[in-house]
Amino acid sequence: MTLPRHKSTGFRRYASGVAAEESAERSYRLEGAEILERRYRTPEGEIDLVARDGDTIVFVEVKRRPRSMWDSPVSPRQWRRIAQAASRYLANPPQWCGGCRFDVALVGQDGRTDVIRNAHFVDAA
Repeated sequence: MTLPRHKSTGFRRYASGVAAEESAERSYRLEGAEILERRYRTPEGEIDLVARDGDTIVFVEVKRRPRSMWDSPVSPRQWRRIAQAASRYLANPPQWCGGCRFDVALVGQDGRTDVIRNAHFVDAA
């Protein structure tokens, strides 16, 4: 039995996204970060990874795409949703929390991961 074309395409995209998140997670772990959450979901949106880097909480948006499309990986609308979900996460921050940052992990078709640290600034006002 074969899946209808639209269902198999959707599954491939899902599997590709999961593989990209796993690649990004490995990259953060190799740098000494602790992964606190995977696919943290809120009514406002989803954060792909939440990590602890020292006393900093890192909210990571993972993007898998060809390197030629890395110019502007996250839209302003996506950043708003990520920031709203992060606000919910930070409503009860851990005692060790000394701040937060927003990163983008870009995963190429070859699995190589490039991390853009402090990729977005959120105004607290």
